[in-house]
Amino acid sequence: MTDTTLTRSPDDDLLLDPDADGVLPPVKGRWYPDACAALTLVCALLFVLPARLVVPGVGAAGRPANLLGVALFAVWCFSRLIPGLTVRRRQPLHWVIGFFLAFTVLSWWLAYARGVEPVEGRSAERFVIEIVSLVGMALTAADGLESRRRLDTLLVRLCYWAGVMALFGTIEFVTRVNAASYIKIPGLRLNADLTAVAGRGGGGFQGDLFARVAGTALHYIEFGAVLAVCLPIALHYAIYSEPGRQRKFRWCLFALLFVNLPFAISRSAVVGLAIAIVTMMTVWTPYMIKRVGLGLVLGIAGFKVVVPGLMGTIRSLFTHLGTDPSISGRTSDYAAVTPLIHARPWFGRGGGTFIPVLYRILDNQYLMTLIEWGIVGLTIMIIVFVSPVLMGRSVRRNAPDDEARHLGQCLVASALVAVVLSGTFDALSFPTFSATFFILIGVAAALWRLTVVDQERRYSTHELAHAVIRQRFDVGRLLPETARKARPEARAKL
Repeated sequence: MTDTTLTRSPDDDLLLDPDADGVLPPVKGRWYPDACAALTLVCALLFVLPARLVVPGVGAAGRPANLLGVALFAVWCFSRLIPGLTVRRRQPLHWVIGFFLAFTVLSWWLAYARGVEPVEGRSAERFVIEIVSLVGMALTAADGLESRRRLDTLLVRLCYWAGVMALFGTIEFVTRVNAASYIKIPGLRLNADLTAVAGRGGGGFQGDLFARVAGTALHYIEFGAVLAVCLPIALHYAIYSEPGRQRKFRWCLFALLFVNLPFAISRSAVVGLAIAIVTMMTVWTPYMIKRVGLGLVLGIAGFKVVVPGLMGTIRSLFTHLGTDPSISGRTSDYAAVTPLIHARPWFGRGGGTFIPVLYRILDNQYLMTLIEWGIVGLTIMIIVFVSPVLMGRSVRRNAPDDEARHLGQCLVASALVAVVLSGTFDALSFPTFSATFFILIGVAAALWRLTVVDQERRYSTHELAHAVIRQRFDVGRLLPETARKARPEARAKL
């Protein structure tokens, strides 16, 4: 459905037909690829393809979603060089992402300046490619989503694809077979073995151990963390959906994400769920809080009946923290890496140079960033991570309608989940989680621009941009005036 209400703005002067009065009408009846379509493809590649599938010869940076993100960054840069191709809006995210990308390149240069081993150099170059990809996804969402309709479409599709990954998790939990291993794509190969379905805890469901699943994600923790990030958004579109089949389907999608979250058997997933619920409760009415509380109680009771022992296993993750080897391993990291931090406290040793195979696994993105980027880089990364929280809060306070305000708070909840969980594992090393987070950073910026800055705009300019391209590159304009008058149907399309 194309928006038909057009309003003028100073930028619309670039979209005027020189032979007619007014703004070029949107091209109707045709589909044109835009930011929403491109990011939908990114989400499909992230959630459906196993994270280990890469383009041969490129390494871990050769994941299809990563390469598409690099292409999106190139397209974004190209679009900024052509006046009138897009309607531009200044926003703080440009500066934040700009400093983030600039420091990435600076850190890479400093790493080579101090001297690195060949394996560290290749890892640093791969890290730069991955950051460029993430930045491309964020900027495409921030500047390419030119209407609320397209923004809502992207978020709904993101939840749909997350539901596909959750469906893989359900199959793995029930059958104890890694369903992702059956995905074979010509031209792609596995750069490492897929994460196997592991066992954890105890109970009476298919043996002594419960299946711990990862779906198509890189690890069990990433599987649970991604679902926790997507859960508030899925809840929003379930609440604000049209009555009938659409509402039933979206509630089923939310239930699928919620049910699969415990299957990761991860503390991070449970903590993320708690953060999301507490954050959303700040804007819910008492009636809504009672309904959600009742839903949680029924959900836990359902798990106890259908999968006896699973809730007890998850509870033991928190009641036995003192004897859990994963906790002791995390606390021992601080003393082990302190000399590395003191050696280069301000700018670090270089992004991507702290390789777990050579050193040790750090289940803390902030600690790893402090080692690789130093205090300056850690500060910049925290600002990037917190930016969607600030923009979402601004939308919640200033948006003109209740739905936009609720969506703003949902983005705050998702961003807070990602920010907190980044301290429980090295988030930027996990492609599905990091890409989902950066897409949401861009979506938060787009929502802030559309609801706080551009409240008067009610149309999507990507269609107008395509009309401008067709006008400026129409071969018929090179013909004589008599020939052009003989082509009324062509001029009507302008």
